[in-house]
Amino acid sequence: MRLPARHPAQANREHTRDAYVHRAERVSAPVLAMADSLTVARCKLIDLPTSSDRRGLLTVAEANSAIPFRFRRLYYISGVPEGEKRGGHAHRALDELVIALRGTFDVVVSDGSSSATLTMNRPDQALHIPPLVWHELENFSSDAILLGVASLEYDADDCYRNYEAFLAAAHRTGK
Repeated sequence: MRLPARHPAQANREHTRDAYVHRAERVSAPVLAMADSLTVARCKLIDLPTSSDRRGLLTVAEANSAIPFRFRRLYYISGVPEGEKRGGHAHRALDELVIALRGTFDVVVSDGSSSATLTMNRPDQALHIPPLVWHELENFSSDAILLGVASLEYDADDCYRNYEAFLAAAHRTGK
């Protein structure tokens, strides 16, 4: 099955169900171990329900079911140049999910006391990042597409963009 090209990085690529399943099964052991025991910053890896038949895979994420909040905004990040980072902030009130629709990237999360790095590389798995969790996105593969799902519309005042200010708030609230 050939999918229509939607982005220059996707042009002339063959995508088959077997290639997807093979890629999804190649998750590294440290990531799987972390999925079962992730406690840093109240973050949680969520396996999204996926069904498969001869036509391909269908992954579903519904609010208040797989997604632990009602969402108000979706966004995509793609075409990140090699070595560039995204994120580098924490939200005061916003809950967020990040999903690797294509490719891979790392998410570094910190609650001010401990931190962890997770490699996101499965479109059927989401990382829930609750409020007051510092997060940075790095090591994007050239074909990476990140889908972000947010509980609130964009508000620049909802962000801590300074790590020291975030630490003070995190210690003040005990989160």
